[in-house]
Amino acid sequence: MKLSNKELLEIAGALALVGSLAFVGLQLKLDRDVALAQSFSDGIESRKEDIRAKMESESYMLMQETLWDSGLRPQWWSDVSESYESKTLSSGAQIMARFYEVELDYLELENLYFRFGQGLIDEDHWLGAKELLTSSLSDPYRRAVFTSRGSRLTETVNELIAEVDSAGTNQ
Repeated sequence: MKLSNKELLEIAGALALVGSLAFVGLQLKLDRDVALAQSFSDGIESRKEDIRAKMESESYMLMQETLWDSGLRPQWWSDVSESYESKTLSSGAQIMARFYEVELDYLELENLYFRFGQGLIDEDHWLGAKELLTSSLSDPYRRAVFTSRGSRLTETVNELIAEVDSAGTNQ
C-alpha cells in the first residue's frame, strides 16, 4: 500500500499536532509546579514576617518574659532544653527569641524541602541543606524546636534524628 503525498502530509501534520499538544501539556505542568512552589514560598515568607514582628515587639517579648517568670513553658520545652539553654540565656524573652530564630531556620529548610520535592532545585542543593539540618539536630534546643513542628519535613527530621542518635551511640 502506497501513501500519496497528501496522506503523508496529513500524517506528519497529525504527529506535529500531537507533539505540540504534549509540549503544551508539559509546559502547563511545569508552570503549575512553579506557581505551587511560589505560593508555598510566599506562605513561608509570610510566617517568617510574623515571627520577625513578634521578635521586634517589645510588648510581645515582655509578655513572653512574664509567662516564663510565672512558670509557664511551651510544649516543646524539656529538661534537656532547660539544662542546655539556661547556660547561655538568662530570661524567658531571650529563650523565646532564640526559639523564633531557630523556627526561622526551620521554615527555610521546609521551603527548600518542598521545592526539592517539586523538582525545582537540584539534589545537591537539598543534600547540602540536609547535611546542615543533620548537624543542627545534635543541638538539644534545635532538636526540641524542630520536633515540635508538624510539616512536610517532619518525617525527614525524625529520620535524621535517628541517624544522629545512632552515630552518637556508635562513637
